[in-house]
Amino acid sequence: MTSCKATSYSEALRHVNIAIDAFKKYLSGENHRENLTIALTNILKSLIILKSGSYISDMDLTNIASIALDKGIIDAKTYAEIVTANLIIKGYYVNNLRYVEDLFKKLLDKVVALDPYVNQQLSLFRY
Repeated sequence: MTSCKATSYSEALRHVNIAIDAFKKYLSGENHRENLTIALTNILKSLIILKSGSYISDMDLTNIASIALDKGIIDAKTYAEIVTANLIIKGYYVNNLRYVEDLFKKLLDKVVALDPYVNQQLSLFRY
């Protein structure tokens, strides 16, 4: 049982690292819309793994958010924000990408609150 939890934890950290790398690429101007999707998807996967221990396969951002909502990991307001962010990223909803940035930071803060180790790892990455 312990090794399963360790695997889940290391998987959660891997998703955090992917999310942060993608967000850094976005900030540097590198294919920003795709990197925002990668960042949001991976930070959500990390939250799900840390809170429930469930592994989430690759799927659309909105589907992952639905799973997080069903498991009680995010609330309905956050789910709506993720759906809106996804529409902004895809260009269906006209809004500033700052909305998506702020949502990523909000989700990252939730991960940091769950795990002090992630907070230590982020000491070099401050937005």
